[in-house]
Amino acid sequence: MSGTVTEPAHCRVSRPGDGGATLSFQAAPGSFSVLIGTPDRLLAPGATYDLTLAFEGAAPESHKAVALDSGTLLVRIQSLDYEDITDPYARSKGLEVSSSRLGGRIAAFPLAGSNWAVNALDECRRLNTRN
Repeated sequence: MSGTVTEPAHCRVSRPGDGGATLSFQAAPGSFSVLIGTPDRLLAPGATYDLTLAFEGAAPESHKAVALDSGTLLVRIQSLDYEDITDPYARSKGLEVSSSRLGGRIAAFPLAGSNWAVNALDECRRLNTRN
């Protein structure tokens, strides 16, 4: 896999994190992705990294991420239930992203108030896909 996104994304919403990091949610036909912008990390485009997503008040989740040419980590999340994927982002007050390969904590994101973004993304996804 290359370090570029080749699939079209109909919808994307973003929010800032600490240290210039960004958290974006992206919906495309049949998929949901999380993009984590890491301005202070050197990433090898196309490389795969193990990430831990720790939502405040919930058990940590393990995911694989691919480094893009832009210095962003792409986490593709496949599920039959879109709401199960997006619920932690809409309900949690915060998210911490870490990777042992990248030296531990990557960024923290305040999620309070993110439900509007997740709802807007879902509405956009429904308007642009048949899923």
